[in-house]
Amino acid sequence: MATNNALNNTSAPFSVTAGLTVDSGANAINIGTDAVAKTITIGNTTGATAVNLNTGTADITIASATGTLATIRDTGETSWPLQSAFAAHLSATQSDVTGDNTVYNVICDTEDLDRNGDYNNGTGIFTAPVTGLYNISAQITTGTHASTTSTCELVTTGRTVYFGRLNPSVCDTASGVVNYVLCVDIYLTAADTAYIRVTETNGTKITDVSGSASTYFTFFTGTLLN
Repeated sequence: MATNNALNNTSAPFSVTAGLTVDSGANAINIGTDAVAKTITIGNTTGATAVNLNTGTADITIASATGTLATIRDTGETSWPLQSAFAAHLSATQSDVTGDNTVYNVICDTEDLDRNGDYNNGTGIFTAPVTGLYNISAQITTGTHASTTSTCELVTTGRTVYFGRLNPSVCDTASGVVNYVLCVDIYLTAADTAYIRVTETNGTKITDVSGSASTYFTFFTGTLLN
């Protein structure tokens, strides 16, 4: 196989094997671009090996058969288009869902983002696709209280996180509204689930969970960190 002079003139040991082509006219080097399955190794894990990847003013893209995994722009921004992430909100108020010790699972029914289909907007449940650390955030807005004890929880397969436990008759605003806000980094194993629930007791079943198509009173988001 013929090699380009740029390869012949290299001072480091260099071997040309099947799958390496050099297109000097287009200034392109193609390594293993045919359809044959192969392993391509650059560098090693011994000694002080350094691998430098320089791109000038163009972007760096890492892709698989699934699609683009990462894009690193020459200006420094990095995006991970397939990294698990979701954001959903409640599109309309759910009236009289708790107050009498009824446990209400909050279902944010409108997805604003769901990269890998990990959130089910029919059940309000997020399922972790892989084991890792996830950032979960939520805001739950409730109103029209007659109860004296209210709890709001993030429920996962392995643990429950309380992010609100209060007396709504004391803590609500003049308009009868209570906001619960959560932001937590939590470790989930692959196939673990996570959802939000709210329960009010010692009252009557007149408590609402507020929702709106245009104003995000109640929302639920999650992102895989690493």
